[in-house]
Amino acid sequence: MIVDWDKPANNGLDIKGFNIEVANNQNSSFHKIDICGSDRNILSCKIPMQILREEPFSLLDDQDIILRASAYNNVGSGKTKKSQNVTSIYGAPPVVGYPAIQIFNFTKV
Repeated sequence: MIVDWDKPANNGLDIKGFNIEVANNQNSSFHKIDICGSDRNILSCKIPMQILREEPFSLLDDQDIILRASAYNNVGSGKTKKSQNVTSIYGAPPVVGYPAIQIFNFTKV
């Protein structure tokens, strides 16, 4: 899953990084995604689905989740912005067949 966010106004102090958190739709308890947000210049993060299936998230396939993000600096964290759309966790993609190969020109060597 890829998550991206916008950089808010810093109100005079440099932003140090971002807190990216996840909760399932039926539980208001948010948990921080530790692999996201540590670099203030990177505004996206690829979260492996396996991480969301493990503790403390323990999300199941087809379960709705809510994401939220906040910026932080030396003073603390700013206001939290929740995702507007609820995102669903889906199972592994179906197995695909072999790629199609076409030969356009064949020369005997």
